[in-house]
Amino acid sequence: MVSRTLARGGAGKSTRERIPKTLVAVGWLSLGLCGWLVMGSIYVHALRPAPDRITDFFQDWASARNHWVGLPVYTHHAKSFPRYLGLPPESLGDVVYNAHPPASVFLVLPLGRLAYLDAVLAWNLVSIAALLASLAIVAAGLPELKALWLPAAALLPFCMPVYGNLQQCQLNLALLLMVTAAWALDRSGRPVAAGMLVGAAAAIKLFPAYLVVYLVARGRWRAVLGAAASFLTLNLATAAVLGRQSYDDYLHIVLPYMRVFPTLGFNFSFAGFWNKLFNPAAEGGVVIPLWASPAVARCGTLLSDLVATAIVAAVAYRARTPARRDLAFGAAVTAMLLVAPMTWDISMVFLLVPIALIERTAERVPGMPVVLVLILTILCVPQSLLTELASTDRTHPGISPAFMLGAASLKFYALLGAFLLGLAAFRAEARSQP
Repeated sequence: MVSRTLARGGAGKSTRERIPKTLVAVGWLSLGLCGWLVMGSIYVHALRPAPDRITDFFQDWASARNHWVGLPVYTHHAKSFPRYLGLPPESLGDVVYNAHPPASVFLVLPLGRLAYLDAVLAWNLVSIAALLASLAIVAAGLPELKALWLPAAALLPFCMPVYGNLQQCQLNLALLLMVTAAWALDRSGRPVAAGMLVGAAAAIKLFPAYLVVYLVARGRWRAVLGAAASFLTLNLATAAVLGRQSYDDYLHIVLPYMRVFPTLGFNFSFAGFWNKLFNPAAEGGVVIPLWASPAVARCGTLLSDLVATAIVAAVAYRARTPARRDLAFGAAVTAMLLVAPMTWDISMVFLLVPIALIERTAERVPGMPVVLVLILTILCVPQSLLTELASTDRTHPGISPAFMLGAASLKFYALLGAFLLGLAAFRAEARSQP
């Protein structure tokens, strides 16, 4: 410990010079303690919710339970709800089928033998472990950011995307660990293992497959093969256990049923932005389009996706140094959320690596730290504080396009801003090391 202090120049500092840092640390510790005292009970209740509160995890759990009792994996919830929970089928709202691929069911298959609330608790504990492991990987990979981990820990209880993943018992934190580990493996010269994690994540939920764009642009062909191999292996294993019928039902029943989901007003991807302006079909007439045209929504989405993908490919191709490769990977992760058909508030946890990489370069770009703090603030606060759309009465005469472009789209703007900040950080890094 003494040698580390000397290496940092701490021994030559007076007590007076060290007091401010001590006070800052005490301040952050106090804030973190207050945060967990205030929010702790909310988190605890989210881990194992009340019997009458149904989380998003019910979809995968019910599919797993269906397999164990001999029913089709993608049985309609009109049968699942009364059979397993004694609740009417409308309790889960508009979600009447499990919307996730068969491999996600295979992932949680053992939990299908547990009672529902016990399975929720078990998966939430897995999710917490995955989040902590992701944070540890980033901390080990970016030791230069060590001064920020105390503030991050203090502010963590106020991060609503983290809470939302536990409240809904989502799969995202497990996928976050896969994406974060893929980044760490890629930068440490183990591309095949990195690609295998990308392929496994894509099998569980399809959108992480977008990271193959980065691998291809970098010429990481072994990683691409690893991704393809793990994707196929996991799906073959799933088909062997759940049966081919699960894939037939997913392709011919679930995917057509999900086509309207990208038009929801709380979708923060490019598809959500264009659809809320020109094709808000899922909002049942409550949202007034700027101009009703599904074709314009599709074209705008496709053009935006192509532009973002071209930028990611170009940045990844030009990444000649480790620091630039890091930023290229971060840009790919952020673009993954923009290009995905559906990106929700809880999806913002995937920005862990991109935000950390931007922070490492932020001081080189005038104004970037301030913009980054603003983006993080918008991303972390509950969506209900940014817009009244969630509580709008469905008999309301209509929500204007101006409103949809304002508060309802702030998180989309913040996500797009994170992508642009990543590009600015890449440019600053390229200038410093031509």
